[in-house]
Amino acid sequence: MPIKYALLIGRVLQGERDDEFLESPHYRIFVDADGEAYRIVVNIQSKDGSEVLFFIDENFDRPIIDRMISLDDGLHRVKKRPNALAIDYLRSHYFEKEEMTTLPPSVEGENNDVQDFLDRLVKKAALEKDLGSRIYIWGAPFPNGMHDVHMNQGNFGNWKQDNATWQDGAIIFYFPQENIYKAFFLAFQNQSWNTDSDGNPVKYR
Repeated sequence: MPIKYALLIGRVLQGERDDEFLESPHYRIFVDADGEAYRIVVNIQSKDGSEVLFFIDENFDRPIIDRMISLDDGLHRVKKRPNALAIDYLRSHYFEKEEMTTLPPSVEGENNDVQDFLDRLVKKAALEKDLGSRIYIWGAPFPNGMHDVHMNQGNFGNWKQDNATWQDGAIIFYFPQENIYKAFFLAFQNQSWNTDSDGNPVKYR
């Protein structure tokens, strides 16, 4: 069945790389949401071993910002529909698939794996947490945590049951010193970018 869909808002405490457990690696973000601790797990490699697709919008400026900043810190259920708080990679038109890039999950050096780019944003948000930085995370909640912080449609095989439109994961950061929002989007290479009204693949694109 499609995922339970929610938005978590809070302050970043710290991030944690995963450079050892590379069979199913996840980057972890620890968040304080109105006094409650959450652990966010972000896929940095597909279970089939392929590299993930990701895109960072360094100056995210969309109408959804007005809706999300009106909410208090904490966990909010999100209705899966357009023109609200839901995100759909194919229908929100925030970016094109061709703008996404692939990188390995963990490589020695700087700016050469996907964790480097996410970690840069997380560390900056943690440094500015007392100045008013915020993190907004779309995905599927579990007790004191969030996962499925990636595209959640166009799946085949065992993951086809998760498909639906208007339930894609994402992370948006607010940085008060620059007064700017930056968005991080994540998908798997084996997902279809042509889906029907139920989020199921029509064909590869």
